[in-house]
Amino acid sequence: MSREGTQADDKIGGSDNEMHESVHAIASVGVSPIVRIPANEGWMVKRALDAGAHGIIVPLLYSVEDAQKLVQSAKFPPTGKRGFGSPFSMGAFDVKGDLSGFDYMKNANDHLLTIVQIETKEALDVVSGWELLNILMVRRRGKC
Repeated sequence: MSREGTQADDKIGGSDNEMHESVHAIASVGVSPIVRIPANEGWMVKRALDAGAHGIIVPLLYSVEDAQKLVQSAKFPPTGKRGFGSPFSMGAFDVKGDLSGFDYMKNANDHLLTIVQIETKEALDVVSGWELLNILMVRRRGKC
């Protein structure tokens, strides 16, 4: 397994159990697991982050509204509306075994990566100024 970085791809599917196992196996060797989800759906964002992913890659954002929807799903209050309930999300960050739920929630918004795939010029024009998105991946297709 590479220690330089890896991505778990949820686009094809897979069970929650497979995602939990993959994310924690990757994190256990000191690599940040990043999960690519198939769409900008709140339940998909929650599923990946609750599994312990250190970040998500989300395809097909076209508007500021899409970006706002993603941030609401991926970030804890006051920035977003993500709920807290899964012990797995903390486990992938807790290398010393002493991370509290409060400390995880306090730091998660600053440390979890929110990566979006931009696939149209129009989306690039409207989403690129959004500081709550950590990384913009621009895919060149057609007129973009």
